[in-house]
Amino acid sequence: MTSKPGRGDWTNFCGLAVGLIPDGAGQLHVGIVYQSTDTVRFCDLAWHYSVTNKPAGTVDRLHWWNSGLDEINREIMIDWVRQIASADTAFPYGFNSSGEIFDPKTGHPLPLPIGQGLTCATFIMAAHRARGLELLDIET
Repeated sequence: MTSKPGRGDWTNFCGLAVGLIPDGAGQLHVGIVYQSTDTVRFCDLAWHYSVTNKPAGTVDRLHWWNSGLDEINREIMIDWVRQIASADTAFPYGFNSSGEIFDPKTGHPLPLPIGQGLTCATFIMAAHRARGLELLDIET
């Protein structure tokens, strides 16, 4: 994977990446960096019922790593993230995120049982899972 060579330098960007932001409290936050039609954008579950989708160049201290997906899966995921970002998407914050999270046709969130929700990291996993790409084997 290729890391961002400098703020605003997208020379090696392949169209889909995971973005990492260190915050002031010593924690890390992740989201999906993707090529929109006009700009590179950062889509993330910022907090409880708060999905953001902003130009990546406006995100302070953003570091990114290309996804490593092959070209076809990368294009599928770019289109899917565009769809999620354009839907009125909002998820509760929580640590249990098993099962289907997104409507497979619209990208809108499906109702989750009480107590279930996503973190910034499981948002990325759920987005990929919705397109048949398991990033992690949670059993092992």
